Amino acid sequence: MGKLRSLTMPSVDNTGNGTDFGLSIPMPGFDKDNVKMELQGNTLIISDGKEQSCEVKKSYGVHRAFVRTTFRRNLDLPRDVDPKSIHATLKNRLLQVRFSKRETMY
Repeated sequence: MGKLRSLTMPSVDNTGNGTDFGLSIPMPGFDKDNVKMELQGNTLIISDGKEQSCEVKKSYGVHRAFVRTTFRRNLDLPRDVDPKSIHATLKNRLLQVRFSKRETMY
């Protein structure tokens, strides 16, 4: 049968220096046009869904296979993240999310 790729749950690496934070998520097989990011409270939701199909024609008929994969990852962000500072890029199959803490006024 043809090639239908399965997708696994990507791991998340996080970095930070006290005021700026970042997440690096490998996203092989994901298309940047389909990746969605949403912020609900302090939870960053990253999701994607895709369909793949394969068709093999034989002398006795046609065999078709369909695979639908979905991905959803909920990440709890620190409470003091500035929602306006969140910036994401997907390049070379790596999703980079950067954000900063809110400035506090004392």
